[in-house]
Amino acid sequence: MIGVWVFLVWMLLAGQGVASTYYVDIISGLDSSAGTRTEPWKYMPGMTQRPASTPLVAGDIVCLKGGVVWDGALTPPAGVTIASVTGSRLECQGWGVGEAVIDVPSVANKLGAIMLFGPQDAVVLDGISAINRNTTGLYTRCGIYVEGSSSDHVANPVIRRSSGRYSENGVCLIGYVDGFTIEDSQFTDNDTTKPACSSSGILLSAKGTGDTHDGLVQRNSATRNGRSCFDQGMNEGRGLTLKNTGTKVVVQDNWFYDNGALPDGPAVDAGGYTEVTFRRNVLHGFVGAEIKAGANGWDAYDNVIIGTHGGALQYGYWGGKESVGSHWYRNDLWSMSPDRGAVSLSSPGDTSTFNDNTIHCLSATSPAIVFEQKSGQWAQNSWNRHVSGNLTIGCGPFSAEVNLTGGHTFRTREQHKAVYPLQADGPN
Repeated sequence: MIGVWVFLVWMLLAGQGVASTYYVDIISGLDSSAGTRTEPWKYMPGMTQRPASTPLVAGDIVCLKGGVVWDGALTPPAGVTIASVTGSRLECQGWGVGEAVIDVPSVANKLGAIMLFGPQDAVVLDGISAINRNTTGLYTRCGIYVEGSSSDHVANPVIRRSSGRYSENGVCLIGYVDGFTIEDSQFTDNDTTKPACSSSGILLSAKGTGDTHDGLVQRNSATRNGRSCFDQGMNEGRGLTLKNTGTKVVVQDNWFYDNGALPDGPAVDAGGYTEVTFRRNVLHGFVGAEIKAGANGWDAYDNVIIGTHGGALQYGYWGGKESVGSHWYRNDLWSMSPDRGAVSLSSPGDTSTFNDNTIHCLSATSPAIVFEQKSGQWAQNSWNRHVSGNLTIGCGPFSAEVNLTGGHTFRTREQHKAVYPLQADGPN
């Protein structure tokens, strides 16, 4: 009986390959070596200098030596873990000191320093830095670029304890990327001088109807992205961007801070993503968060959201699209600019709620909540039954935006009281 089991195990391993650990050091390695600690490779299969001629099997671990820079792009083989001493893999501990860096010094035909394309499954980046040291003023699109199509998904990629720097965006997930995890990573100092100025630490961009991301973004920091955008007359430096038709993403325990030139952009900019759990994040930006244009079914709570110039939160209608069915509660919202509303809620609000939040204003002339117009209707007509239990500190009364072409024109307390007598003296 034992012999039968041994035979079956042997057959299984023969069919699937036995996972191994390989070591890579550009300084002392040779590609003709065995890939061990004592005889490391110079490049791993999938690097520009070494196409994947040496097969790696799913489950293999490749340890890139810490403190070493590899010039050129990396396209990881499916199912492989690529790690360094700064990651979590025990196999790579003691293999060098500091980050293992993939660098793209030239931007010719490069979407990223590290690129994953569908069909692809279960690639793990653990303690890997992706950068672009090009000094010509041009940038790769993303430090880490992941893209799947409707027929060729990228499934279950993990980006852990890694970083993306000196590109237009730190990490990009484009199209059909399912079951992803981005955690414990840093995405900083991404920028561009192109006229269409837009840089984000983390960019999640779905493509078509029915597209989904089904993922987790947790314990990351995204800072100092888009610092040149102000020079282009754009307000496009962001920590996190969610766009188009993704769904079912958990965003928690992240730090999005100091993006844009002043900073001069929203810490989080989201439109179209639905069924998002957004909790325990810290946001600091020109606007704290812009959640608009089809951002339906958000469950947002226990966040600290700070707006330096344009209010803490803008939620609702934008560009012909409504946002419905969301719930904002137990958040701490700060508006640091006088005479600007701390929170902007646009219609329709009949399926959303805004309850039990704390709203701080720098000036008593700043309304706690601005109800914006849509199609000539006061948003408050639908929101007023779903805004309750909020505490305001240092703020003026509820107000309403009456100028949609630019700027904010607020009603005085007396004008507001004549229209909404029960709420003229502030919330609740």
